[in-house]
Amino acid sequence: MLLDTGAPGLVISPRLANKLGLFSNDDGKLLTMAGGIGGSVPAVLTIIDTASVGEAKDTFIPATITSSISGSFEGLVGMDFLANFSISIDTRRHILVLQERAPDKNEPAGHDKIWWKINFRQFANMRSGWLRYRNYIKKRVSGQSNMERLLKFADFQYRQADKLFRKLEQYAGYNSVPTHWRKY
Repeated sequence: MLLDTGAPGLVISPRLANKLGLFSNDDGKLLTMAGGIGGSVPAVLTIIDTASVGEAKDTFIPATITSSISGSFEGLVGMDFLANFSISIDTRRHILVLQERAPDKNEPAGHDKIWWKINFRQFANMRSGWLRYRNYIKKRVSGQSNMERLLKFADFQYRQADKLFRKLEQYAGYNSVPTHWRKY
């Protein structure tokens, strides 16, 4: 994994996602686009329950799975993970030191109001977008086999988006996130 302080979240390769069993579970995997310096590429959005870098550990991390990662590493550890740690470099030992920040009662599960609002908005928008698209296709199906396949795909994507949104909602409830932070 590569540490990337410019990356907002966790990005992993399909090979690592396979190794972690992410494609074989039913936790929600949503087709999306991932963008960076080189443009946008197809990707899959999911949520990883737990990730660790050495002794540093975080839970509930939205993750993007994309094949556009370099062959030299399996992914990027971005700011979603790093936000809960103070970072220093021990130049003598050539290591990165992640020191867990003290819990803040104003940051449920270690995330501030902005993090919660961004994730609720993102997950809710994806869910409502796929629902609108599914309903749009549904009106045009009328026995056309190619439209039937498209409707099945749109319905599948909506269900995946709904799973991810519900998982976020459950995590927020478990961590007593104020309801006004969950607006979208």
